[in-house]
Amino acid sequence: MSEQPVIDGKTFARKALVLNGVVALSALPRLKEYLFSTEGEVHYTVSGRLSDSGAAILHLAIDGVLALICQRCLGAYSYRLQIASDLELVDSEGTPMDQVDEDEALDAVVADKDMNVISLVEEEIILGLPMSPKHEADACSIDGALGQVLDAKSSAFSVLSALKKI
Repeated sequence: MSEQPVIDGKTFARKALVLNGVVALSALPRLKEYLFSTEGEVHYTVSGRLSDSGAAILHLAIDGVLALICQRCLGAYSYRLQIASDLELVDSEGTPMDQVDEDEALDAVVADKDMNVISLVEEEIILGLPMSPKHEADACSIDGALGQVLDAKSSAFSVLSALKKI
């Protein structure tokens, strides 16, 4: 396994550093339960900056194609992932919201001297997934087979028979 990129979040932001990378989907253990296949990879860019009020911000851009599980047919559903999010770095998890920058587009994360970039990427991917991924109705394999049977106005047993064939 390759070494995980780690950054000191506040220093990274203060120095306006940029980190680009690629991570294999198979290296993201929490994401696996959402995937039909762990084949492939995602590209990410982490860039640091300070907000107008002086808050440390990490901008995370993630791009790739995931094979999710279609909730209609349970087959592979190709999903184009494009995420761009800003994360404000706070000192502790209990930081009061009035101390967090009031920009609605920002999420707050705890700053650490050893922030695992791959964990940040994985978390943002999971948060960016659709709630119920599914093919378009005419592209889903199960709807096509069921639709043919139901259109023929067959008995309930022929519908069950069609399901067995899928």
